[in-house]
Amino acid sequence: MKKQLVMISLSSLLALSACVTSEESGSDSSENKENKDEASANDSSSEEDTKTETAEMAAEETSERFEKLHKTMATFSLPEKGRLSSKEAKLRFGEILRPEDEYKDVIVYDNSMIFYKNTKETYTYSWINYDTLSQEDKPEPYGTQALGALKYRVNHDMVFYPSIFEENAGTPLKNLDEYKGDKKTLIASGELVEKEGKNPTGYEAIEAGSQRMLSQLHQLEPYVEQFDAVHDWTTETIYYFEEAESYDEEEWKEAYKYYKKGVDNIDEMEKAING
Repeated sequence: MKKQLVMISLSSLLALSACVTSEESGSDSSENKENKDEASANDSSSEEDTKTETAEMAAEETSERFEKLHKTMATFSLPEKGRLSSKEAKLRFGEILRPEDEYKDVIVYDNSMIFYKNTKETYTYSWINYDTLSQEDKPEPYGTQALGALKYRVNHDMVFYPSIFEENAGTPLKNLDEYKGDKKTLIASGELVEKEGKNPTGYEAIEAGSQRMLSQLHQLEPYVEQFDAVHDWTTETIYYFEEAESYDEEEWKEAYKYYKKGVDNIDEMEKAING
């Protein structure tokens, strides 16, 4: 009888132990699942936080650079050194300057650089055919003259960059995945159609636009080294257009990415100048 009681008691204990173990196991499994879900949520949250932080840092850096560019381009003064009197200017540049200017609205320098007084931009006819001049005849900007030259080039030439879709020069560019309708279909097809017109479109817009911007920037780059923010901007923009130009027509999507970055920099500088 005692053996039976002992056996029954032992069986009961084993059953109870099994129940407890099962409950603990179920509890552990549930707890592990909760921990995994929590860890996954934390990872996702951490990833989102990182993306947000990166975006905020990029925006902060862009804002900081813009402020530096704006301060440099909007507040500079042209050099006092080397200015010619009205009489000297008339004798030397009478065939270039328009009579209506009367040499009062412009500043003429002994290195052949001419600027509008009110805008501090290079004069309309100054630096014409620069690339065709011999080295000894090329005017060499000094000091803030380079900023006035850049200001004119950006406002009256570089902002009118070609677009892959639009004949109208200076049409703001979008990321490829932001285009809609026929343009989206065209992008998906992988081919660009070049339209006949005044301004290049398609891949030709990227190629011709990059070459034109590089010609302007390479001409000015040596003279802006002393202006840190402007020099950094110039170096970066040159890099983007050189990369864009390095891709063949079959790789136009890669070329476009860099072309757009270069164009975005042009737009940034235009706003820094006039904002």
